[in-house]
Amino acid sequence: MNAVEALDGRPGTVSVSTRLEKIGQRAARRPRNLIAGDYVRLEVSDTGRGMTEEVQARVFDPFYSTKFLGRGLGLAAVQGILRSHCGSINIESAPGKGSTFEVLLPCAHVDIRGSENRSVIPTEPMDDDAISNFTMPKYRVA
Repeated sequence: MNAVEALDGRPGTVSVSTRLEKIGQRAARRPRNLIAGDYVRLEVSDTGRGMTEEVQARVFDPFYSTKFLGRGLGLAAVQGILRSHCGSINIESAPGKGSTFEVLLPCAHVDIRGSENRSVIPTEPMDDDAISNFTMPKYRVA
């Protein structure tokens, strides 16, 4: 919703992508404070108005909003939920350049054979029909 509103009713693009990402020991020590391992990365980008550094510094503050009728709880709640699941959210933005929000969540490791933990990794991307009907993609054991 924020990405669409950032377009201000003008033509533009909102992109959503996902991928698997391996965070190594060095990357895990960055400000994200993530544990090294496999993560699902969700990225939402827009070609909207972008944000100043001042706005970026406050965007996760509870009750902060740049909107006239905004409540300012959405991104604060998202950040809290992600942190409670050992994930993170990061922003790249500049005025007039749009914004990109990157969400990283650790992959679930489930016991699907005996007592060994194995990652469950999609073998094919979900298409629009699968997403709208909440069907699951095919999986392989890694």
